[in-house]
Amino acid sequence: MKKKILKITVIVEAPFSKFNKSNIVDLLYNEDWRDELDVIRVLKSFGHTVQVFGIYNDIYEFVDFVRKEKPDIVFNLCETFCHDRLYEADLASLCKLMGLSYTGSDPLSLHICKNKALQKEILSFHKIKIPQFTIASNKSKEKDFSHLTYPLIVKPLCQEASEGISQSSYVSSQESCMKRVEYLYSRFKVHSIVEEFIEGRELYIALIGGSRVSSFNPVELVFSKYPQGKPNIATYHAKWDNHYRKRWGISAVASSLEKSLKNKVRCYSKKIYKTLGLSGYVRFDLRLRENGDIYFIEANPNPSIAKSDDFAKSVTTAGTSYEALIERILNQALLSNPFLSKSK
Repeated sequence: MKKKILKITVIVEAPFSKFNKSNIVDLLYNEDWRDELDVIRVLKSFGHTVQVFGIYNDIYEFVDFVRKEKPDIVFNLCETFCHDRLYEADLASLCKLMGLSYTGSDPLSLHICKNKALQKEILSFHKIKIPQFTIASNKSKEKDFSHLTYPLIVKPLCQEASEGISQSSYVSSQESCMKRVEYLYSRFKVHSIVEEFIEGRELYIALIGGSRVSSFNPVELVFSKYPQGKPNIATYHAKWDNHYRKRWGISAVASSLEKSLKNKVRCYSKKIYKTLGLSGYVRFDLRLRENGDIYFIEANPNPSIAKSDDFAKSVTTAGTSYEALIERILNQALLSNPFLSKSK
């Protein structure tokens, strides 16, 4: 059966205002735009008509564009408005209120996952293993962390992509903990989540919702050249600095877990997805202890889906092609539009 040719608008983060077509062409071939370029290439290979729209600080331009072009679907690759990630859920809300089919997580999922503490509070209530944690600010100089077991890790409460996470995030005393909290506030103007550091293997797993939630193959972040005793933390450099990754032998690979343990991780992840009431495509960061205990670290809705990134690796190492992944994301968006389902 011949596939329907769709008119697709891909929305991306414009790095500046007055973002025009020539800017888009230049930027898409930059290393930082692998996600967008990989998706656009696949969409075009399907024969779809693809338009790219950059959003910076004028939402009316987007509204006018959509009213004029009337796309069948919006492929949402935009995480910020005016460089602020706090507006990510609002972009999804706008698409929803305009009756547009759009890819990825819904506004509620994005709001829940924006706050690392909120995710953990919900899961703790449902008896799912999480690191014990507390929230601290630059005004928490007398805060007592004695109910937590050192070492701890200090992370920005609402940042993403490992922003603000470094080896200095690993702390072993009240003094070093507060020093890091104060630094993060001065750098990002946000509170911190201070949680117990879970020794173990760093796992990532992709999930996609729909009529049935699918979980894929766990991917492990391996630190092959780290010296003994150095904590294996997914710092900003460990994730995004190619020179640093090469120096320390850091790579994300299909996990070597036994089949029974892989299935345990997949089932555990599906339970978390449903417990949090998530939608769309999501990557979970997990920690696996030596005794087999699995700890939830955080959920990342609408993660990078570049072909070489962790989400796609989780899917493709489970036997699903990258092209099939993009097609499923498209189909799920079309099926989940309440306005379209009511009109049938």
